[in-house]
Amino acid sequence: MEQPEPPGTPTDAPADWSEPERLLWAVYRRGGWLDLREKHDDPAQGHEWDESRIIRDVVIERLLLHGPEAHPGHTARLRLAGARITGEVDLSDCRVDTSIILAGCSFEQPLNLTDSELHSAILAYSHLPGLNADHAHLARSLNMRQATCTGEIRLRGAHISGDLDLTGATLINPHGDRTALALDRATINGDLFADKGFTATGQVRLPSAHIGGDLVLVGATLTHPDGVALTLVDAQIARLILRPHRESRGLINLRDARVGRFIDDPRQWPEGCRVDLDGFSYDRLSRLSGDSDPVCSVEERLAWMRAYSTTTQRPSTTSKGRGEFSPTPYEQLAAALRRDGQERQARTVARHREHLHHRALGRLGTLWGIVQLATVGYGYAPARALFWVLGVLGAGSAYFWLAGPLNPIKADEHPTWNPFLYALDLLVPVLDLGHEKAWDPVGADLVVTMTLTVAGWVLVTAFAAGAARTLKRQ
Repeated sequence: MEQPEPPGTPTDAPADWSEPERLLWAVYRRGGWLDLREKHDDPAQGHEWDESRIIRDVVIERLLLHGPEAHPGHTARLRLAGARITGEVDLSDCRVDTSIILAGCSFEQPLNLTDSELHSAILAYSHLPGLNADHAHLARSLNMRQATCTGEIRLRGAHISGDLDLTGATLINPHGDRTALALDRATINGDLFADKGFTATGQVRLPSAHIGGDLVLVGATLTHPDGVALTLVDAQIARLILRPHRESRGLINLRDARVGRFIDDPRQWPEGCRVDLDGFSYDRLSRLSGDSDPVCSVEERLAWMRAYSTTTQRPSTTSKGRGEFSPTPYEQLAAALRRDGQERQARTVARHREHLHHRALGRLGTLWGIVQLATVGYGYAPARALFWVLGVLGAGSAYFWLAGPLNPIKADEHPTWNPFLYALDLLVPVLDLGHEKAWDPVGADLVVTMTLTVAGWVLVTAFAAGAARTLKRQ
């Protein structure tokens, strides 16, 4: 049994409202739905809908800001579907304690939620020419699933306590700087879903944003061929799932972003997307629980970085053949692998980093890198230096044994000729056995003597550089 209206409570809509607007007033008081949708609706063509589906901006504002009291036993809510909303709905600097549901609607003007305080908002399946919600606060979530927006969605500095759901949404902004979605310095305590058909033509911006849950970009088509398609500069994200659609084009900027778990798939990376990894840090490389493909190998990941990273190796730009190199992406990858107990893979990454680093130093740097790789494996194979020492020492000793005693510098003051000790004294610069200074090589003997001396200094220097690198790493 319905309860009577309390005395003095306004129950009737304003007389100048249209029939659908008066009906919306009535269902609002009961928390019910007003569904004006028809079969095969396309909100993008909402300008063609007739007057029976028009709801003016002033009606929305009146209901949300100065609406009637709820019918006894009910909770007042705005639940509207399939309406053609004319004018600019302006809720800026306002507080709305009830949920806003405007699903499958066609907006004539951008929705203005700037500096507002809202409970939650559902704009799923709607068509908007823009959304201005800078510095808005939502106590729960913002749902724009399958929505279409032909202008900029602005959520700069916004705070969303729940999720931001853009699943299957289509964002197109051909105007100005072509920003499709702006979440600069925004905070989302839950997840941000931009997957399952999400399409953004224009830049998606999340610099300095904070996401307490997942940022899901699985199958998202990000298109900004002449600029940045996605920027996460200085963003903090608990888990980043970055698997854009293969048709995506533009730069993916992850510079200085900080991520807890990072999930991607280099084998499915779009050909048209470069990625900036400089300063990008993550604690763990992970995978989705439903993944059936084998884990991406470290060799595949290194190949991906070489092919698509803008910062791991830049072309030579000087007459000396020097290029620019950023070691950070490799250091982060090696550190993440070590945290997962994959020490062998981490060493592979570290050696590759050293190879690119020396190559970027020019011809001399490349040559010195080859020496370090051959002698000590860039410090990751120190035992290799021992084999070089033994090999060179054996060869030198054999030569001087066959060549016979050298001429002494002082005929009456010299040690007994020993080809092994003479070769050892030449090869190890830090040793002074008295043999090097006692004999006077000439001709071919002098050439071999100089070769052993140079080889000794090269081996000692390479070993010291590798040891220093190892100590620094530890």
